[in-house]
Amino acid sequence: MLARFRIGLAGLLAGLSLLPPVFAQSRAQPDKRGYNLFNPTPDSLLRELATDRPDKTENPYTVDAGHYQLELDLVNYTYDHQDSGGANRTVRSLAIAPFNIKVGLLNNLDLQFIAETYTTQETDDRNLRNKKRISGFGDIIVRGKMNIWGNDGGKTALGVIAFAKFPTNQDGLGNGAFEGGMIVPLEVKLPRDWDLGLMTEVDSRQNSDDSDYHAEFINTITVGATSSSTAM
Repeated sequence: MLARFRIGLAGLLAGLSLLPPVFAQSRAQPDKRGYNLFNPTPDSLLRELATDRPDKTENPYTVDAGHYQLELDLVNYTYDHQDSGGANRTVRSLAIAPFNIKVGLLNNLDLQFIAETYTTQETDDRNLRNKKRISGFGDIIVRGKMNIWGNDGGKTALGVIAFAKFPTNQDGLGNGAFEGGMIVPLEVKLPRDWDLGLMTEVDSRQNSDDSDYHAEFINTITVGATSSSTAM
């Protein structure tokens, strides 16, 4: 299954590289293709800060070459109640300071390390009258993000994110499986400083009852506005 995703990603990138030049970076933008991890982008050419957190919809923009970016949640709480198929189970999770550190490798490519530093999870199964609490270090996710167009300007921007999850969790916080997938985020500039973000994701997940893998699909959308002020 993972091999299929790698082949699919290579084909997608090859196809996107053949898109019409109408989506390419405007000639009015500076040429930053010569910058890399060891030849950082000058401060005067840095693009605006763009973060993947806290939204569930990823953005298509990468960190400038030779620069680093840290995204951190102080506390992240989730509540999940399952009542389908006769189940009656509640899962509460509390993550302390999960972070994503990014490093710009090229002008349109960055590498990301995501870690769940400490997580506590409480499961309450009312059918079985059973409560369970586990805690510890979570999984590590390594991601590579490539911007296809729109990194430094334009009405639209498209990116591709490939990722792999390493089962480093403690106390049974994860399924203990190596998993991966691909995300394709798109952003569209709307009138009056509004932005539209869309994302489609396909994951390769291990089955809960055997060692085989299956595909899972996630689609999200977000709309936001940026405020601007004029100096007097």
